[in-house]
Amino acid sequence: MSTQTISLSISRPTVVKVLISLAYAALISWLYINEVATTWGYQGFGVDYSAFSAVIIIFATSMVAAAMPNEGDTRSMLLMLTHFLFFVPSIVFAFISGAHLTYIALLFSSIAVIIPLSGLAIKPIRTSPIRRSQFLPFLIISSFIFVVLYALLGNIRSLNFDLSAVYAVRAENVESLPGFLGYFVSLISAIMLPMAMIYSLATRNYVLLGAAIGLQLVFFGMTNFKNILFSPLLIIFIYLFAREPSRRLYLPYFFFGLPIAAMVNFLISRIVLQSEDLLFVVNNFIRRLLFAPPLLDNMHIQFFSENALYYWSTSRITFGLVESPYSQTAPFVIGLEFFQFDTWAANTGIIGSGYSNAGAFGVLLYATLFGLLLALLNSYGKHLGHAFVTSLGVLTVMNITRSSDFVTVLLTHGLVFLIALLAVTPKEN
Repeated sequence: MSTQTISLSISRPTVVKVLISLAYAALISWLYINEVATTWGYQGFGVDYSAFSAVIIIFATSMVAAAMPNEGDTRSMLLMLTHFLFFVPSIVFAFISGAHLTYIALLFSSIAVIIPLSGLAIKPIRTSPIRRSQFLPFLIISSFIFVVLYALLGNIRSLNFDLSAVYAVRAENVESLPGFLGYFVSLISAIMLPMAMIYSLATRNYVLLGAAIGLQLVFFGMTNFKNILFSPLLIIFIYLFAREPSRRLYLPYFFFGLPIAAMVNFLISRIVLQSEDLLFVVNNFIRRLLFAPPLLDNMHIQFFSENALYYWSTSRITFGLVESPYSQTAPFVIGLEFFQFDTWAANTGIIGSGYSNAGAFGVLLYATLFGLLLALLNSYGKHLGHAFVTSLGVLTVMNITRSSDFVTVLLTHGLVFLIALLAVTPKEN
């Protein structure tokens, strides 16, 4: 009688991901309790935890980190981004703040849907690609035409590059701009020009790279949206980082630098200078980037679990056939309910926006669509290069998970146009 030995082996990348994820969760938990909830508790950042909460955070973070793929492809990198900027902060928030039980259940249900669906093999939509020699000129010329149209139709007469004046200039421009020009903003600044920059880098065409950067700067001067100025830096960094396959396994270290930078910011501001006015990293990256999305998700579920749902009545996909139960869209309803400002838009991603539309069904529907989107982008990565597609998908993934309704990203933020462009993009080479 023979005895068979069963051995369970865990790969080194998986162990590294789990350890870094636990250290990451520990640091942002400390920052949440001692800085975010203390300084900005009036915004709704509460604290209600116990030793059992810590055990759950450790267990849940470990399980989700272990489920992350290690292939180094588009799916792996975009899931890693989602893991550190959405999954882990949401888990930490859920069990430290005493979040709504429905929110906790839907958070883990979404994770359980997104990760496996993103691994499906989906055939990409491909048509006859534009010739490589014509693709970059097509992007640059098209972007130039859109920028000129934006200036003419929006009656833009001057450019502003003063960062301290962007809100005043933007507010002045919004009053005079036709509403449909809002589609141009994402189309130009988040899709066409970033794609031109990345493709220029891939093909080493530095003249057209300079042209794309110049157009992006001019467009920022017209619109005064800060993300137009800074998002290309993130996209280019992700591309250059991921272009070398051996670097992709080090992506968790990159995200771990975020709470490390916040801790340095805390030490300098609180201990050395003894001032809270310089908590730039803690405020903008820990509070706003990591913990504001789960806070708003939880608020959406608190409110809409007891009040009428939208059923996409404010979306174009219902063609006005569904009557809205409110006079404003969901983000403004939440802004008024929890912050007492009817001009505050509490924008949120798949959990909050999905729930406001159709309850738990809406969340699971959006999680399903997001998982399938990651699978589709991964299929394009196999054809066009994983670094290329990953860098272009970063903003879309961040918007869907953290700050925008899925339908809005699809129709207004240019996701449909991004997929259409990928369908005709020639291979890097």
